[in-house]
Amino acid sequence: MTDFDAIRQLAEMHAVYRMFDRAFRLLYVGKTSNAGQRFGDHSAKRWFPQVQMITLQWFESEDLAAVEERRAIAAECPLYNVAGKRAPRNWRALPEDPGMNALVDVLTAFGDDAGLQWQPLADRLAARFPVVWAGATRDKVSLYCRSLGVPSVSVKMSGTVRQGCRRRDVEQAAVRAVHMVEGDA
Repeated sequence: MTDFDAIRQLAEMHAVYRMFDRAFRLLYVGKTSNAGQRFGDHSAKRWFPQVQMITLQWFESEDLAAVEERRAIAAECPLYNVAGKRAPRNWRALPEDPGMNALVDVLTAFGDDAGLQWQPLADRLAARFPVVWAGATRDKVSLYCRSLGVPSVSVKMSGTVRQGCRRRDVEQAAVRAVHMVEGDA
């Protein structure tokens, strides 16, 4: 691959960016395929002078970037992701779409795991989002995820194989949900 090919490939990718202040507090999360223009748009925001560091996480498609952006906003609670105002700590991405919120919650619960069995997933959801997922059982989580298009598969954890789901399947279901929410389906 030549340098030109690498630059062209990077130009076709999409980024999820995070803006931090001097104390490494997360100020804002967004997605873009044109970072320079997007950061210029943000420069007019009242909170922008606080930005001291920006990180970029690259994705091959806008769909995957959109899923990660929604997951990051819900899980990481940036300070200014609501029209330049301070977001409440319990603010959730797309509150009008419970299916998308559920998929964002599941992706957040995954952490770095590629697959989770239903019971550990239910436990993580209840611990991370007690208001929404209190009393979650493996059967309820399985049923809900499967209703959103996430297949139940065999997952090996701690030497045992039980039914659960894979992160990539949840991501694909979230991409489909993004298209439905945006009217692209």
